[in-house]
Amino acid sequence: MTEITLQWQGPFAFFPEQTLPYLFDQSAAQGRGLYLWTVPTDRGHQVNYVGVAHGKTRTLGARLAEELMDGVPDSRYIQVVDLDAWRKGYRKVLHDYGTFDSNDHKESLIEMHRFCVGFLAQIDADREIIEHCERCLIMRLAAEYDDGDDYDAYLSNKARHPNMRDIQVRSYGEDIWGLPNGVLLNKDGIVLEG
Repeated sequence: MTEITLQWQGPFAFFPEQTLPYLFDQSAAQGRGLYLWTVPTDRGHQVNYVGVAHGKTRTLGARLAEELMDGVPDSRYIQVVDLDAWRKGYRKVLHDYGTFDSNDHKESLIEMHRFCVGFLAQIDADREIIEHCERCLIMRLAAEYDDGDDYDAYLSNKARHPNMRDIQVRSYGEDIWGLPNGVLLNKDGIVLEG
């Protein structure tokens, strides 16, 4: 049994003019591991996206820079949501994945990105272990966010590996909704402790 510890750092701003520390100035952005796009809500930071960066040249900072290129993400990977509803902790989807042209909703997407904040967790492990950790978190969050919208289904579909190694993931980070500080998860995202 392998136990991987994730020490979340953040929240960080994706844009330098925001009041939080700028994500791309952080030493953690130069490593590999996992990242979270989150939304500040009354219940803590709600995770909108779990991402992975692995490899010698594909660092967390490089991966996030790809997502922020020109400030407009590819519509295949994002939904346009109602930000007022999101601030209250629930998602109201205005435009679903792949159903719109990113350029038609450029201002909404930029506003969403400026509203989100990021967390980083460096992992010194091979690609397979990093992706298994990503899947473990996704499975946990999909169960946590079962609120009647399709977000939990999206997270579950993003979980890439049906044949998981026998790992456990312990997550440390403050105020991340669905990932209590010190929680221990099994390979299927089931809480073992915490």
